[in-house]
Amino acid sequence: MAKYSSKNALLMIDVSATPTAVLNVNSFDIEVSGDPIDVSDMASDWKETLEGQKSWKGSAEVSWDPAAGTAQATLETALFAGNTIDVTIRPRGTGASYPQLAGTARITSFKWSGAKGEAVKASIEFEGTGALDNAAQSGS
Repeated sequence: MAKYSSKNALLMIDVSATPTAVLNVNSFDIEVSGDPIDVSDMASDWKETLEGQKSWKGSAEVSWDPAAGTAQATLETALFAGNTIDVTIRPRGTGASYPQLAGTARITSFKWSGAKGEAVKASIEFEGTGALDNAAQSGS
């Protein structure tokens, strides 16, 4: 089974309609969930389900960079303005046929934190609105 280093992974958002890497990412995650619909009847010994709706969400921890015009600033603005953002995650980095997840999301949390002897960090959480496209990159 192949294994990949996360050091090449990219979290990108659209800034002025241009896919832009979020810089200083320390960690990220993305989760896709399916909500089964229970169609079991009382006489059944086993639960039966149908496929229901899917949802997705994610988060990232970054070393905070408040410089104007950065993708981090766009994320902050999206939260305060209530705007959605286009998110792209490239778990293996950029390359032809490498995996890519992309969709529209709403920032649900932006938390700044710091401690003695550490850089200021920001934890960002987002929730998808609509489908998450799971396809290989083409010609990157």
